[in-house]
Amino acid sequence: MSAAPGDGLAALLADPRLWRGSAGRLAQDCIASGHPQLDAALGGGWPRGVVCELGLADTGCGELALLLPVLRQLKGTIALIAPPHVPYPPAFAAGGVALADLLVVDPPDAAQALWAAEQTLRSGACAAVLLWLPCIATRAVRRLQLAAQAGGAFMALLLPQAGSPAQSPAALRLQITPAPQGVAVSVRKRRGGRPGATVILECPTDAVAGPGSAESATGGAAVRG
Repeated sequence: MSAAPGDGLAALLADPRLWRGSAGRLAQDCIASGHPQLDAALGGGWPRGVVCELGLADTGCGELALLLPVLRQLKGTIALIAPPHVPYPPAFAAGGVALADLLVVDPPDAAQALWAAEQTLRSGACAAVLLWLPCIATRAVRRLQLAAQAGGAFMALLLPQAGSPAQSPAALRLQITPAPQGVAVSVRKRRGGRPGATVILECPTDAVAGPGSAESATGGAAVRG
C-alpha cells in the first residue's frame, strides 16, 4: 500500500534540515542574549542545537563578552576548545559563570580541535561548546551542525571573517567587529528571517588574557589533546 502524497510532504516539512524561510521554525530553542535589540535581530535569542558562526574582525574583539550573558544562564559544563588566548577566570566569574563548569580543551591542531568539538557536541554532556578555528570547510560545518542537533547544546564557532566558507551551512552567521565601549553584531544569515541587521552593543572587557598555556587557564578542568 503506497503512502498518500500528503504524508510524504508532511515528513519533508518536519525534517529539521529543511529551511522554510519566514514560514519555518522562527524560534526553535532560544536563549536570551541579555540585549533585547540583539534578541530581536536574532529572531528571539541565541538558538540551541545549531551552529552559531561568529566571524571575528580579530580575536579578543568582544566575542566572549558578547557570549557571557548566554553562558551564565546555562546549567552544566561549558567546553572551550582551542581558545587562542588563555581564558581569564576572574572575568568569567564576574560574568556569572561558575569556574567549576569550565572545561578547556587545548588540541595540538585544528583537525583534532574539530574532532573534539564534534564528539563533545554529540555526547550531550555539555551545555555549551565554543570552538575557535583559523578556517573551516563547508563539509566540516555541516558535520558540526548535525552534531549540535544531536546533542542540543549551544554551539558557537569562532573564526576570522575570512576563514568562513562562502556558502556556510551554519544556521546562524554573524560578523563581530569592535565598536566604542562594545561590539557591532551584523547578521549575515539566520533561519526564519532576513539578514542585514546590525546591532551596536555595550559590553564589558572581554574574558581573555594574553597567549599562554591552557593548563593554567581556569579553576575548572584543563585538557590537552
